[in-house]
Amino acid sequence: MAGVLGIGADIRHWTPEQRTEAASWIARYKEIRDVIMHGTVQLIGDPGRPRCAVQYTAAGRDSVVVLAWHTGRLNGTGLLPSRPVRLPLAGIDPASVYRHGEQRYSGSHLTAVGLPVQWTAEHDAELVVPRRV
Repeated sequence: MAGVLGIGADIRHWTPEQRTEAASWIARYKEIRDVIMHGTVQLIGDPGRPRCAVQYTAAGRDSVVVLAWHTGRLNGTGLLPSRPVRLPLAGIDPASVYRHGEQRYSGSHLTAVGLPVQWTAEHDAELVVPRRV
């Protein structure tokens, strides 16, 4: 989903469950496509570090899309429940409040402290869409 969404597989060989999952990801991409295609892009970290994310910010700063990946080994920092990885966001309104699911964050918190993401050996990527409330 970073930039465009593409499927690089022969879907004729997929199970019904795989097709259902793919359909849900395609629907999710359609919800955020405008921000990804027309928003401002920021790189958080880099692929050579244990975390890497791409942030897309809508022109009015009302919506942010963060695609994050853990690029390191999944055996230490960032895996402990008390130590989420923090992704400092850029270009958002520090005076506003942003919501993702049930979580609410001030723009200044997201900029200074960062958006928390939690990695596990089974879960090493995240799609987060904070929206201004």
